[in-house]
Amino acid sequence: MSLWLGAANSLIALGSAVFGVLALIRPEALKGRGNKGGTLVGCGGASVRGGVGGHGGADAGLRSGAGSDDGSASVRGGAGGVEGARLYAAMYAGRAIPLGLAVSAVVWIAPNGRATALLLGVAVAAQIADVVAAVANRLTGMAVGAASAALLHAAALAIAL
Repeated sequence: MSLWLGAANSLIALGSAVFGVLALIRPEALKGRGNKGGTLVGCGGASVRGGVGGHGGADAGLRSGAGSDDGSASVRGGAGGVEGARLYAAMYAGRAIPLGLAVSAVVWIAPNGRATALLLGVAVAAQIADVVAAVANRLTGMAVGAASAALLHAAALAIAL
C-alpha cells in the first residue's frame, strides 16, 4: 500500500472514530435538517423515536408496530420519552470508534496482510451502511463523507488483496 493511501485511510478512519465520539456527546446532531420529526430511520424499516432530553419511563422500550403505519418496529418513549437518539449514537459509536482505531493502526502495522484485507472489507461494508443510513435521513454531509471513506477503504482493499 502506498504511503498516501495508508495516510488517507488512517485519517479517514480516525475521522470516523472522532465522529463516533461526537455522536455520543451530541446525539441530536444525527437528526439532520431534512428530518424534522425527530425520527432516525434505520435499515430494515426500523425507526428510532423519542426525545433526546428524555429520561425514559417504565413504559419506554421496543414495541412492535408502535407508532408506525407499516407495522415496523420502533423504539418509542412514553411521557418521559426514551433517548432514541442516544441509543442510535451509542450503537454508531460502538462500531465507529473501535473500527476506526483498528483500521488506522493496521494500515501502518501490516499494510498488505490478510488481516488488513479483512478489516478493510469490514470497513467498506460499514461505510456503505453509513451511506444508506445518511441518505435515508437526508444527511448529505454524512453521505458524502461515508462514500468517500468507502472508496478509500475499497482502494486500499484492492491493493491489499
